[in-house]
Amino acid sequence: MSDHRAADHHDLDDENWIGPAIPSLLREMNERLVMDVIRETSSVSRAEVSRRTGLSKPTVSLAFRTLEASGLVARIGLESGRPGRSGVLYRQVADAALAVAVEITVSGVRAELVDLEGHGLATNEREFVARHASEIFDAVAQCITDVLRTAGRRRDEVEAVTVGTPGVINPGTGRLDQAGTLPELDGSNPGIELSNRLGYPVTVLNDVELAALGEQADGAGRDVSDFAVVWVGAGLGSALVLGGQLHRGHRGAAGEVFDIPFRRAIAVETGSDGNGPRIDASAAGIVELADAARTKHPASMLLPPFDARTVLDAAATDDSLGVEVRDRLAQWIAWYAAAIAAIADPELIVLAGPIGSHDTLRAPVAAELAGLLTEPPHIASSKLGDRAVLAGAISEGRRDAAERSFVDRVLTREN
Repeated sequence: MSDHRAADHHDLDDENWIGPAIPSLLREMNERLVMDVIRETSSVSRAEVSRRTGLSKPTVSLAFRTLEASGLVARIGLESGRPGRSGVLYRQVADAALAVAVEITVSGVRAELVDLEGHGLATNEREFVARHASEIFDAVAQCITDVLRTAGRRRDEVEAVTVGTPGVINPGTGRLDQAGTLPELDGSNPGIELSNRLGYPVTVLNDVELAALGEQADGAGRDVSDFAVVWVGAGLGSALVLGGQLHRGHRGAAGEVFDIPFRRAIAVETGSDGNGPRIDASAAGIVELADAARTKHPASMLLPPFDARTVLDAAATDDSLGVEVRDRLAQWIAWYAAAIAAIADPELIVLAGPIGSHDTLRAPVAAELAGLLTEPPHIASSKLGDRAVLAGAISEGRRDAAERSFVDRVLTREN
């Protein structure tokens, strides 16, 4: 019998077995594959990993030995409910590395500390009145410091910090532009600024892009290969997931639907020299619509000063002013969604953001879109609420933290 066959028949629970020599690249590939299976399960035996990956039992056993010695995997008990010898069950060590998820909004910053399984360990929020970009970055750094202090964790336990912010982040340079609701950030480099303050690498992504990753991980985009997110809140934005991957574009501006010149096109068509009807699919736009239409609805229960969500809440109860504003907003959103669908042809468009996710918008947007396209994409309302951006930052941060902890604890040790 050859050595390989003898090894294949070796007992996986033999602690003294060393195993054959394996080239470093092949060993790394095997260890990554095994680690991926462990992360996907709450508990798993070595025999089950062998079945799922197709790797031989001794190869799996050797990978487990390395991962366990590195502190990434731990034994949690024995299999039960099956005949014969019970196998040892393993799972990843959740606090082998930590990640911090951060969202920068128009009025403040919030952060959440999570472990590798996404369990929340602490949260923190910090308001700011932005006058300069440096003040925003100082607030972010302090918020991260505070969330670690609250959880009683050390900075060196953090392997990944993921920050979501308004604006277009150039993938090559890290420069941020078109911040819109936070113009103070225009021209800055948040990744460098925050890394200098914190002393470790920081990943910065557009907030709507992170919302799309949140939908992919925990929302309407799960198990959907091609979908888009249309975000309506203080501003308007979109993000694309194509072939299961976030599509950022050459300069990071993919999905910047606010740049679509609907208003200018209508102005040209009507000969109004730029003074055509204002199209502002945002909270401010809703308020403007309500102000302009209120005299036509004397029986409306809505009274100024208007609030965007209150107007949509009223539409859900068939208040005439609320319905008019909602239907106009739905028309605008459908125009943007139709433009996305014509180019990217996604299976699904998720309406997200503090305004876009309102339940009363989904049906009228879908109806408008059906009138514009022969085969419109499915429309869904986000169920992630105000956690959409943080959910994406947590998903991205967990992935980065897992990869960096694997490199630090396994590859560096082996090499």
